[in-house]
Amino acid sequence: MSRARFGLRGKTALSLSGLLFMVLLVSSYTSYWQAKSIAMQNEQDKLIALKERIEQGLQSDRNNLMALRDVPPITAIIRARMHQGIDPENGDTLQLWRQRLAVIFRAFLLNHPQFFQIRYIDVEGNELVRGERGVSGVVRITAEDALQDKSGTDYVRQTLKLKEGQIYLSDVTLYREQGKIQLPHTPVLRMATPAFDSDGHTIGLIVINIFSDQLFSMIQSEANGTRRHIANDRGYFIKHSDAAKTFAWELGKHDRLSDVEPEMAAIASRQDQFIRFDTNHGELDGFQRIYFSPGQHNRYWLLILHVPRDVVFSANASMFKGMVLISFIICTLLFFLILSFVSRKIVRPVVRLAEATRALQAGDLTMRVDAVSAEDELRTLYEAINDFAEKQQYATEKLEREVALQTDKLAAVIDNIVDGIITITADGSIESFNASARALFGYADDEVLGRNVKMLMPEPYHSEHDGYLHHYMTTGEKKVIDTGREVTGLRKDGSTFPMDLAISEVMIDSVRRFVGITRDISERKQAEEKIRDMAHFDHLTRLPNRALFHDRLTQSLTLAHRNGSQLALMFIDLDGFKEINDSLGHEAGDLLLQTVAARLLGSVREVDTVARLGGDEFAVILPALQAAGNAAEKAALIIANVSAPYPEIDSKCTIGCSIGISLFPGDADTCKALLSKADIAMYAVKNSGKNHFCFYQDVDG
Repeated sequence: MSRARFGLRGKTALSLSGLLFMVLLVSSYTSYWQAKSIAMQNEQDKLIALKERIEQGLQSDRNNLMALRDVPPITAIIRARMHQGIDPENGDTLQLWRQRLAVIFRAFLLNHPQFFQIRYIDVEGNELVRGERGVSGVVRITAEDALQDKSGTDYVRQTLKLKEGQIYLSDVTLYREQGKIQLPHTPVLRMATPAFDSDGHTIGLIVINIFSDQLFSMIQSEANGTRRHIANDRGYFIKHSDAAKTFAWELGKHDRLSDVEPEMAAIASRQDQFIRFDTNHGELDGFQRIYFSPGQHNRYWLLILHVPRDVVFSANASMFKGMVLISFIICTLLFFLILSFVSRKIVRPVVRLAEATRALQAGDLTMRVDAVSAEDELRTLYEAINDFAEKQQYATEKLEREVALQTDKLAAVIDNIVDGIITITADGSIESFNASARALFGYADDEVLGRNVKMLMPEPYHSEHDGYLHHYMTTGEKKVIDTGREVTGLRKDGSTFPMDLAISEVMIDSVRRFVGITRDISERKQAEEKIRDMAHFDHLTRLPNRALFHDRLTQSLTLAHRNGSQLALMFIDLDGFKEINDSLGHEAGDLLLQTVAARLLGSVREVDTVARLGGDEFAVILPALQAAGNAAEKAALIIANVSAPYPEIDSKCTIGCSIGISLFPGDADTCKALLSKADIAMYAVKNSGKNHFCFYQDVDG
């Protein structure tokens, strides 16, 4: 009896209890030694996370700076200044371009609260446009007479030496105006980049003053004694838990890292990161360098951390208790799982077998049991049940298919005529209505039998039908009898459709009847319409093809002659399409052409015509132009839209376009001549760098 009770279940329980005890003992012993290294790694990871967040903030600000550098007013202001205040490209004034840049600066300041000030400065160091955020948070644009000369500042001189794409970052300092620190104290980081004209000449620089307090907002000390500071590469604190040490060197004091933590300063001069337990001070301390100016490894910020020992281990103590608790729970679960092992291996397979039997009895032949999960004799039994169910299912499905086949054959014999067949009496009443007619018109037999057939006709056939029938009955003159024609049918739901109708007269037992054979020709009509459409529109882009383009150009030219208006013709050739088509495949090329077509349509007016002439060539007709400058603006918009990335095709998919423009009446007064001169202007663009536009009037020679 004792041995029976202390069988496999008892031995399993005893072994599991011993295992549980050993796991808990080893877990408790090793957790303490792991706690120290885990704590150090966690704090190091936190420092790295802070570093990455600051770097991400800086990168976002760099991207915003480069976006500001590339806005059109940057180069347009300089062009206008060089041409007596008028931009030669579009005739806009210098003041208008200043206003546009001011609007952009205001929008950036409103949408980027970390920005304190944005300025555009020319190569002489004079501020051209300046926007800033006041103490109250109100964004304002500085009046022209209040703009300052910044030629004597270091950041202006250093930025003007940079190459295109390079960015200058200043040290974090307190904001100054006219060389004086402003109140309240505002720590700022200046970020600047030079701007260039199309010839690569430096024309000025864009400067953003960034609130460094927002950049370093996550560097906070805590009430539990945790302290976080940040110092520059000279050891001066730009943020410290002791406010007196923050920007001390700017305010005439001399609190450096080497003065307050000489050992930390010495290590920081040699290493990028460091973490340790300082037993002398009973705390964990460390640092992490942040290289804020790419390519300049002598310029960095030092992120410094001090965490009291009890704070570090309070978190690890909770982790240690959690590990022990989890280990205990896992071992307990294993204990009960093993105890129930034998029962599960017997009871559950039998239950599944009973459920399968009941399903088969209920007629569910799709039922299958998982034979793979069973073992030994149970697997053999499971496989036998599955085999039986599979054979029964096959036999049943075969019988159902045979029944369905015979049913289909019978239905085909009974109702094998595709066309609708309607018989009517001499007075026009419907006598019979086959299945195809029911499907065609949507009526059941009891809804049409005995009623006048004109119920199936819309106007004017509805009103004219009785007259046709009476005319034939009295004169014998056949207008619709024994002839086929296309008419319009009327369905029960009120919809109409085109159909072929052939009416024959038959005599049955000396009684005159008429047989109408009807067929829905909607698909044929659609096909005919599609053929007409294919003759005028490009199948890929759905734009007018060359034939329709010439028709519309002829019409537009005729109207321009009649109204005395201007007309512009653009000849567009895509730049880089062949490379995309060859590298990404023809499907990508087709999708690219479709996307370009959509962008071209989105760039023009409703009265304009966009056509595909073939390959990667397009044309745009711009009728009723006020001035040639309107065509230039439209060409610039098209180039900008076509040159934008195509992420739906590939992350690196970009193309350009070359546009030649001819004008009526200035360049030509015939379709052929206009197209030829636009083509000449386009090839002039191709030969001069691509991805811009040129008027025929501007082509040399």
